[in-house]
Amino acid sequence: MLKIIILIIGGAKRMLVVRKAAKEAGKKYEMRFPDETIDALDKYLDEKIKKAADRAKKNGRSTLREYDF
Repeated sequence: MLKIIILIIGGAKRMLVVRKAAKEAGKKYEMRFPDETIDALDKYLDEKIKKAADRAKKNGRSTLREYDF
């Protein structure tokens, strides 16, 4: 599983995906993980988290749960 981090500092969004962890995960499957692919994965995760957060809010919760995904 990829390690993910969420850091918001002064309103500036940081990467969710740790590049080194993504590259190591790729090696596990004998695949390379170029930076463009990591950027796309980061965007994908951000979209999934946003949709899950919207779902949780619609259900009156402020905590994301596995079933929100």
